[in-house]
Amino acid sequence: MSTGFVHAAAVSFATKQFDVIVTDIALLDGTGYALVSEAKRKQNALKAIAVSGYHSAADVEIGKMWFDYHLTKPFDCHALRTILSEFSGSGTPRAGEDQTSFGSDGAAS
Repeated sequence: MSTGFVHAAAVSFATKQFDVIVTDIALLDGTGYALVSEAKRKQNALKAIAVSGYHSAADVEIGKMWFDYHLTKPFDCHALRTILSEFSGSGTPRAGEDQTSFGSDGAAS
């Protein structure tokens, strides 16, 4: 599913199951934080990836509350594919790629 609007996506979470959400932080009618919060409220096991131009240490730290990964724009599509492979159990991210992950201890890696 693809949409640029928080409301349209939120309606879909009530009727469809998703494994992963990939979203920007700044959206037309809200924020990726609000979108992921709503999505995880309805689908707790959902994985979330932020794709954003916001990349300061503070931005990444705030993102830990919502997102499993933070990709900084522009990013290599291979990094996204690698993360999705990790979620599906068919691979792991490679060292040195432009991505930030948050482990179970909340530390960025």
